[in-house]
Amino acid sequence: IVVANSGALAVVGIDNAGGHIALTNTGPVHTLGPVVAAAGRISLVAANPGGDLTLDGAVVASDQVYLRADNLFTQNSAVVGPNGVLAEAAVGPIGIGLLATAIGSPVDYRVAGVSVAPPPSEISVAALIEEVQSAAAAPLVVFAEQFKEIVADVKVKDLLDTNADGSRKNKRTDDTIVTEGDICR
Repeated sequence: IVVANSGALAVVGIDNAGGHIALTNTGPVHTLGPVVAAAGRISLVAANPGGDLTLDGAVVASDQVYLRADNLFTQNSAVVGPNGVLAEAAVGPIGIGLLATAIGSPVDYRVAGVSVAPPPSEISVAALIEEVQSAAAAPLVVFAEQFKEIVADVKVKDLLDTNADGSRKNKRTDDTIVTEGDICR
């Protein structure tokens, strides 16, 4: 399969059971699904100064994998090339996500022609869980602290509409607070 394109290209998936895949794009390339060559090589090239290459879908070849970004390169998925993985980016650093792996021999990652550390050859599940938990917890802690600061001086009675006799009306005065008996939409 040979693909030549210009402009932004989103690849939802390519599966070639009987040969190679050669994709050259003048502009950015973003894989959103797997790119698989079960009986061949894979070449993904994002050419020109706007040529960012982002891998969010696995790239799996039965032979070699060649990846080139004429600008930025970001990898968030597995890359498998038993006979070698070569990834080149003109601008660094290379972005390596939590699920990024590079499996093959040899594995060579370069920025502007200089070798850099590739992603690991396997994912440590324990390290991944710890990193995801800490990343997920950070926004929650920040939200909780900000919420406490905002409501520190607010009294519940200030949030409710009351009738002249002090009884509660059947609506709230602030659309951001849901009180008992109200419906959250």
